[in-house]
Amino acid sequence: MHSGDEGLRWLDLGIRYSSGTDDTRIDLVEAHKWFNLAAMSGLDTAQEWRSEIATDMTARQIAQAQKAARAFVAMGARVN
Repeated sequence: MHSGDEGLRWLDLGIRYSSGTDDTRIDLVEAHKWFNLAAMSGLDTAQEWRSEIATDMTARQIAQAQKAARAFVAMGARVN
């Protein structure tokens, strides 16, 4: 992880995208991506959020989110 706070920032982004807070449009694919990254950084809470929104997503949307998370990591993001 870049810093000790990176996973928390990713969790916050997931919450924003899943609930539409702070004028952020609801986008479950983006939310799932950020929750996935936060979970990979070791935040158990992110796994719970990810599981909760996944029930409202199609398999295709989940696959898109996973692909986006892998691409983010491939760009050099460190998640652990």
